[in-house]
Amino acid sequence: MKLQILEVNFSPDCARACFYDHMFQTLFLNEADHCPVTQVS
Repeated sequence: MKLQILEVNFSPDCARACFYDHMFQTLFLNEADHCPVTQVS
């Protein structure tokens, strides 16, 4: 058996989190007015 050291640093990606927040608000909550989205159709 070998001993291994695992180091984990948690640093959230705020830009990605904001993207998913806007996507959720647009698709599921129908709040596209508050998000930077453009209607395609």
